[in-house]
Amino acid sequence: MMLHARLAISMMLVSFIVLLHVASAKRIFAQTPPSGQPDYWKITVQPSLSAGATDSISTGANTASLEAGITFMDLPFQVYTVDAGVTWNVTATWVAPDGAPPPSQVVVKEQVKGQWDTDQEAINGAINAGYGFQSATEFQSHGVVQGINYQILPVNNNQVQWTLDQNASVEAYSFSAVGFFDPSSAEDYDTLSIANLDVETSGGVDSPTVDNLLTGQLCTATVAQGGLVPLTYKWILSPGTAYPFDSWTYSFNNGGAQGVFVDMKNVPTTNASYSTHFGRPDVSGGGKFSCTVTFGVPQTPNIVTRPANGFPNVNVLQRVPIDVNPVTFVDGGLQKGGVVLIGNELGAASMASPIKVGDKVGIVWKDTVTTPAAFVLPKQTYPKGLWMFVQLIEPNRPDYSSNGFLLDNACPYTYCLPANPPFYADGTEGTFADGPFLTLANPPPPSVSSYNQIGDHFQTYVMYQPPGTGSDYVPVDEVIWSWNATVKFAQGVWSLTSSSFKPPTITQVYTAQFPQWTAAFQNS
Repeated sequence: MMLHARLAISMMLVSFIVLLHVASAKRIFAQTPPSGQPDYWKITVQPSLSAGATDSISTGANTASLEAGITFMDLPFQVYTVDAGVTWNVTATWVAPDGAPPPSQVVVKEQVKGQWDTDQEAINGAINAGYGFQSATEFQSHGVVQGINYQILPVNNNQVQWTLDQNASVEAYSFSAVGFFDPSSAEDYDTLSIANLDVETSGGVDSPTVDNLLTGQLCTATVAQGGLVPLTYKWILSPGTAYPFDSWTYSFNNGGAQGVFVDMKNVPTTNASYSTHFGRPDVSGGGKFSCTVTFGVPQTPNIVTRPANGFPNVNVLQRVPIDVNPVTFVDGGLQKGGVVLIGNELGAASMASPIKVGDKVGIVWKDTVTTPAAFVLPKQTYPKGLWMFVQLIEPNRPDYSSNGFLLDNACPYTYCLPANPPFYADGTEGTFADGPFLTLANPPPPSVSSYNQIGDHFQTYVMYQPPGTGSDYVPVDEVIWSWNATVKFAQGVWSLTSSSFKPPTITQVYTAQFPQWTAAFQNS
C-alpha cells in the first residue's frame, strides 16, 4: 500500500562575503603601505524569519553569515509544512583605520541558489530562485536552480543600506512506503559580495587620503569596476589648479631640432585608461578624474544573470583626490652685463665668463633643483630626477632674422656648469651663461652705412624631469631677456650709437609655458 504525503518547506541560508579593498592598490611608486589595517566593509544583518525556521548568525571583521531552515523526516500520514518567508535588512559600514574616504558607490553581487534532496528516487519538486531567474519541476531525488543579480548602490555617511527579500522557495512531493523513514531537506543559499566602484590612479607617492604626485610625473587613471564588465568609457578630468598635459618631447640632430608640446585636447578619452602629466610647479594643486562607463554583467554558463541590459552611463568618481606638488627650486642669483662693441665684434658680452677663462658673457644665472625626499625612487636610473637649461632665441641680425623663436644651438643648453648636462636634481647647483655676439662686416655692403636695433630676444628655461616611469620634463622657471644696439659705419670704423639690455632687472617667472621650436639657430 502506497501512501502520499505533501511536504511544503522553505529554508534560507544566507552568507555574506566581503571583498577586501586596499586603498590605492594600483599606485606603482608607493614608498610604504598605509599604516594600520586595510580598509573594508563591515556588514551587519537583521533577519526577519517566519515561524518554524531555525537560524544561526555569525559575524566577523570582514564577513557575516546567516543560516536558517529545516531538515525533516518524511513519516507516513504526516505532512511537514514550514512557511519561511525571510527579509534581510543589510547595512555595510566603511571601516578605514588609515582614514581613507569611502567610494561614492559600490557594486553588490547576489548569487541565489535553491536546491532539494531526498533519499526517494521519485520526487516532484518545484524551485524558484527569486528575481525571476528560473523555475524547475523535477521528478528526481535532487533539483537545483540558481541566478546572479548585480546592483549599484550609493554610499551615504560611510554606509550602504538595502533590503534583501528575494528568497528562493522549494516545494517537494515525496512518496513513501508505510513505516519507511525518508530523510529529506530543502535549502536556499544567498551569497553577497560588496566591492568599490571608483576611479584609481597610479603614480607618485601613496597616501590614504590623497594621491601625491610630483610635477611632471605620469598619472594614469583606471576604473575599479567592482566585478562588472566595462563596455564603453568617457573620461573627464577636473584639474583644479594643476596644468594637465600629454607630453613634451625634443630632438636635436645636425643643426635641425624640434620641441613639441602636446596638450590634452586631442588625447582619446574613450580608452580603458587615461594618462596625463601635470605642470604648474609654483603651487600645490590637483583635481579628480571621473569616467562615464556603460557596464555589462559577467555571464556564467547555465546561470541566469541580471540585469540583462547591464548599467548604461554610470558616472564613476575618483575616491581619493590628486595633489600635484612642486619641486624644490632655489634661485642662486642673476647677473647681467651690457652691450659692447670691440672692433667689429658686437654683442652682450661684458663680463668674465664663469664657464671658460678668457670668454666674455652678458648674463649668468645660477639655480639649484632638488627632488623632495618623499619622491626619491632609489631603484630608478635617476632616483632624484634630472634638470637642464633650455634657451630659445629670436635673432634680428644683418645676415639673419626669424619670425619666431628657434632653439639656441642645442638641447640641453651646453654652455653651462657642470659640464655635460642634464644635471642631477639632488641639490647640485647649475650655472648658465650666455654672451651673444656677431661680427660686423668691414667694410659693410655698399648700400649700408648703419644698422638699427640689431640684437636678440631670449626665453631661457629651467626644465625638470622627476623620477618615475613615464615622467616628462616640465618648465619650473623662466627668464625673458633681450639686447639690442644701433651701430654706424664711418671712415672705416664701426661705432656704437645706442644700446639696451632688457629688462633692467632680470627676474624669474614661474611658468606653465613649454618651449617649442621647429629649427635651431647655431653659433649665437
